[in-house]
Amino acid sequence: MCCRICEDTQALQPDELVAEEQLHRGVEACLDHLTELEALIVRLRYGLDTHEPQSLQAIGDRLAISRERVRQLEKQALAKLRRLQQSAVLAELV
Repeated sequence: MCCRICEDTQALQPDELVAEEQLHRGVEACLDHLTELEALIVRLRYGLDTHEPQSLQAIGDRLAISRERVRQLEKQALAKLRRLQQSAVLAELV
């Protein structure tokens, strides 16, 4: 009896897994510089936890704030992230 081994072409390679983990840790480290609300908005807006980005309206509904307030907080959070030195390192990984 012969045993065949088939390569899983969908699975990430070990070096890709390491790079993905480094990127995840880097994003988490950057988000630690934001307020809880700002970090939550960024996570929801870009689908960082669920891989399903949400609209400003959906986030506003969830948090009981206006869509405009979500937009303002997102803008504020992204400005903070741009000022972080770690953000430059993350940009190189992507």
